[in-house]
Amino acid sequence: ISDIEYPGSDILILKFEGYQSKEKISEFIGCRVFLTSPAGLGDADNKSDLTGYSVVTDDKIVGPVIEIVSNSGQLLLTVQSGRKNIFIPFHEDFIIKIDRKAKKIFMNIPEGLLDLN
Repeated sequence: ISDIEYPGSDILILKFEGYQSKEKISEFIGCRVFLTSPAGLGDADNKSDLTGYSVVTDDKIVGPVIEIVSNSGQLLLTVQSGRKNIFIPFHEDFIIKIDRKAKKIFMNIPEGLLDLN
């Protein structure tokens, strides 16, 4: 896998090395994918996979992910925003896409959530 894009809902876009032509790609259209961890997170035991990524919302950088915390079965991104750490639920409803090349997590964060921290 060379790139992953998770636009949300039940759609996951994967780019595979060596599969750039429409003919090769068409073999996989409609295939089911089974994940063992949240989309784009990587190995469930290696939650530091997204550490260092920047969280972006409304074309504004919130800050870098410094840790991923499992809290009662829910993953929280610990993001350093200015001088404080804020917690953002790492939930499919909030994720717009994850750009691994740019090391950015684009999110649609509900209004007021960042102010709660």
